[in-house]
Amino acid sequence: MTEGVEGARTHAPARDLAPAGPQAGERATDPAADASPVAALLRLQRLAGNRAVLQLLGRHEAGAASPATARPGAGDHPAVRPGTGDHPAARPRPARAAEAFLRAASTRSPGTRAPEGFAEAARDGVLAVGAYRFGLHPQFPRAMGQTYYARKDIEIWPSFNLDVERSWVPPFDYEAKPKTTDAAGNAWPVLATPENEEGYKMPSEHPRHPGKDYYIRVSGTAASKIVGAEAQHVADLDAGWSLTGFAAKTAINQAAAAEPATGDSVPAAKSAAIRGTMGRMGGLGDKIKGGLESGGRLEDSLGPMMDNAFTQSKTRRDDSGKHHIPIVYVTTSADDTRVLYEADPDAPVDTQATSEVVNLGTIG
Repeated sequence: MTEGVEGARTHAPARDLAPAGPQAGERATDPAADASPVAALLRLQRLAGNRAVLQLLGRHEAGAASPATARPGAGDHPAVRPGTGDHPAARPRPARAAEAFLRAASTRSPGTRAPEGFAEAARDGVLAVGAYRFGLHPQFPRAMGQTYYARKDIEIWPSFNLDVERSWVPPFDYEAKPKTTDAAGNAWPVLATPENEEGYKMPSEHPRHPGKDYYIRVSGTAASKIVGAEAQHVADLDAGWSLTGFAAKTAINQAAAAEPATGDSVPAAKSAAIRGTMGRMGGLGDKIKGGLESGGRLEDSLGPMMDNAFTQSKTRRDDSGKHHIPIVYVTTSADDTRVLYEADPDAPVDTQATSEVVNLGTIG
């Protein structure tokens, strides 16, 4: 979950982060129809996958030059006009590229279902992708984005079952071969707060500014960081599925297409077939040996590993503070009736690679 937190220059009690219902500034958009940098990221994600998004953003963060976009001052905000009442610490709005990358994932435990209304993005039929929706998070600004995961939403878990037959040629051994299987993950639902340069009006005043209308601006840069962070969590879940359900399906189907394993008894032939399949799975095989020996659907063996992929993503990115975005003061209106804060567009990004967060060592 993309969390809004008071920055080092502003320390306010929790009540200034009270959940906000939908405001007039809220909009739900079709990313494919939007020409914003956020939409460009989403189109790239749908067409080329999460790795392409991460590579693009990685090149940008590594120093690829991009034209700076001048950001208007607080005086251009229709609800806040600077003047003699401006706060002495009013901060300028710096120029940044809107492709910058950051934060978010769900704080909910496995089993949580996403809200209704998520439109699925394009899929390759095997690996999962994100299903993005723009809208104000019901807990904004404490939460600015959320990626939803639930093990029960995995569409198809692979299964392991053996066909065993007696050979018709000497020495009349038993032959065992896995049956083919299928597997399909899920389009992980994502909710991200969209850009709103006018600012979202909060339902209650800021405790440091009693009696004033309280707005929080989400710039294009900050919105891109929210989406980029959600892409990190989607990539983590994709990696978890690739290492578990997809890897198991691939190995089982390869073994099914190979020559059968043999043994002088039914148990011996089955054991040989299981060992052969495990060998095709690499490190995953030893971790799910019990499931292969029991046969049937492999959810009980693979499901906890997928849960751990979600947990690792949350722990390494959210709980560590790498996906926190400060809410910082901007200015006060000239008539002293309105105060503007914003999601800090200069918040640092999480540079951890997906492979560092989710691998067989961290989820197994």
